[in-house]
Amino acid sequence: MRILSHPEIARIESWESIDLVAVAAANVILESVREDPEAMITYATGNTMVSVYEATETIVNKTDIPFHRTRAAHLDEYWPANPDLDEFSFVRYLRNRVFKPLQIPLGQRFEIDGTAADPSEEALRYNEVLSRNPVALAILGIGPGGHIGFNERGTSFAQKTHFTRLSQETIDRDHVERGLSTPENVITQGIANIIEAQRILMVAFGAKKGGYLHEALYEPITFECPASVLRIVGKKVIIIIDEAAAAELEKNRISMTS
Repeated sequence: MRILSHPEIARIESWESIDLVAVAAANVILESVREDPEAMITYATGNTMVSVYEATETIVNKTDIPFHRTRAAHLDEYWPANPDLDEFSFVRYLRNRVFKPLQIPLGQRFEIDGTAADPSEEALRYNEVLSRNPVALAILGIGPGGHIGFNERGTSFAQKTHFTRLSQETIDRDHVERGLSTPENVITQGIANIIEAQRILMVAFGAKKGGYLHEALYEPITFECPASVLRIVGKKVIIIIDEAAAAELEKNRISMTS
């Protein structure tokens, strides 16, 4: 493991493999639960997080860490999306990979309703949930344009939970690169919700994500790169990446200064 220095971010760890990144990220999650057994945790979804949640489950099964007392939120959900019918539903993903394996009771799971008739009203409802349940740890990935959650380029840092249309870049990633028939609209926690968390964990694998991180960490702090907001609250941010992402991050940094 290597520590990468950054003037605004509390800690950036680079690990030799995805498996080691997953264990390191799982340990950050478990640390939050040890500190507060009733912690409210915001969970990200996507391919990056699969190994992280598998590692978390493995460790929990070998210990007595009381995940059954924690509370769980999540970053975003497609709209419309029915977790009982739609494989792309992020609620479905979290039920299968987090809520059930970690034995988080139904009454302690706060889900965005992708079947809501009025998605804007659902966004307001979910924002109220977050206001009543301060988040101890927000888990993030990073996507095209430096988006976090589904906060795309141009999203204000003051934006709270809202209903929005995805950028064409993200739509193409889902439809073309991944071959998914996902909706083009979403309900997402806003940037303001994310940065209110007591601690923020970002996880990224691979050169492409390293490129996104470079923009967030070394180019201007701007609405055009939502993840750049992490530098404003950097003292509570931990970023864990693999060597492929680190190599891209460092290469791009060198090219900027040469």
